[in-house]
Amino acid sequence: MVNKFIIGIIYAVAVLCGKYVNVDNIAIDEMQKLAIVAQKTVENKEEGQEIEELIENAKDKIESIKEEVENTTTNESNNKKDEESKIEKEEANNSVSEKIQENKNENKNEEKKQEDKKEVKQDNKKNNKQETESKKEEKNTKSKKICGDVNLDGKVNLSDAIILKRYAAGWKSIKLNDEAKANADINLDGKIDDFDATLLRKYVAGWKVDLPYKWKIGDINLDGELSLSDAIILKRYAAGWKEIKLSDDALLNADINLDGKIDHFDANVLRKYFAGWNFDLPYKWKIGDINLDGEVKLNDAIILRRYVEGVGGIKLNSEALMNADLNVDYKVDIIDAVILRKKIAGWTQFEELPYTYVFGDVNLDGEVKLNDAIILKRYVAGYEGVKLNKEAKYNADLNLDGKIDDVDADILRKHVAGWTEYAKLPVITE
Repeated sequence: MVNKFIIGIIYAVAVLCGKYVNVDNIAIDEMQKLAIVAQKTVENKEEGQEIEELIENAKDKIESIKEEVENTTTNESNNKKDEESKIEKEEANNSVSEKIQENKNENKNEEKKQEDKKEVKQDNKKNNKQETESKKEEKNTKSKKICGDVNLDGKVNLSDAIILKRYAAGWKSIKLNDEAKANADINLDGKIDDFDATLLRKYVAGWKVDLPYKWKIGDINLDGELSLSDAIILKRYAAGWKEIKLSDDALLNADINLDGKIDHFDANVLRKYFAGWNFDLPYKWKIGDINLDGEVKLNDAIILRRYVEGVGGIKLNSEALMNADLNVDYKVDIIDAVILRKKIAGWTQFEELPYTYVFGDVNLDGEVKLNDAIILKRYVAGYEGVKLNKEAKYNADLNLDGKIDDVDADILRKHVAGWTEYAKLPVITE
């Protein structure tokens, strides 16, 4: 039994020598206890000397292994500590690195936030600038002077012409602010009147004129001035001279009384304007309006009749006298009074004023001669083929009684023959 036990101890020592790297401190203690027991057992035996040496060797070996194991354990512990320290350092370094990276990220995020704020600020600034510019442009567009844009809608059309006409006519319901008034002064003369309304109406109707209108009413030759030359040109144009041609601008300037037509009355007004008569252009009154109330009625006919007859001390100013020259012969007489009375009575012949027909010019050649007397005599006699148009009939009514008969033929014959009492036509016998 002892031999087996000794063999076990030796086996255990061998195991420790080759594989102790996997044995812990508990295994060493157990082996030491085993060796002590073996020693006590062997001390009672005769083979003690030899075995004791073996045991001592075994114990030494165990101590040696124990020391080696302890050193190994210590080294492993130190290595483990070093490893742990290294890991801790790495973790600390990583933590620092992460912290640094985190700080960098935070800085980047902060920078990005600042950049975003900056971009937002710039965008807001840009948007505000664009909005401001847009509002400014809109304001400039609205406030920009557009000649003719009376209702301030940014365009010039019929609506503006209607508003301006009503404003110039004195409609109390039509109000214009300063901007609208500036746009309504079509010819830039510092006032808003019928001429501005006429100019805008013609512009909207398609006349070839520019706005603002730079010409003056009465400036027929468009030289920028009003002179006797304009009056001569207008008189010839009204008389039908074929060589006298007027542009749209000139036609606008030639409509002196703004009635929409160019006739002898315009020529007469312009001539008297240059002669020093006291009135302004454009001439705003109507022919036949003797009392200057803006209308032509029976009261005007009564005043004119009394004036030409010298009854009641009737006085007429320059404008009233201008309106009283109904046949535009440059004087106010009984003929004008008769024309006005018959117009108010509704005679078709005198529907339109001024009455500019050439009395006695039956063949409409612009002159009164023997040939006109012959044609009129044959017409009254009923000659076949002798016909008179509306204008010729008006010229043939030489006593203004509304009919053409032997009385008219006799008056014209005596006029052509040179009779003094028939020198002036028509001959009023009433």
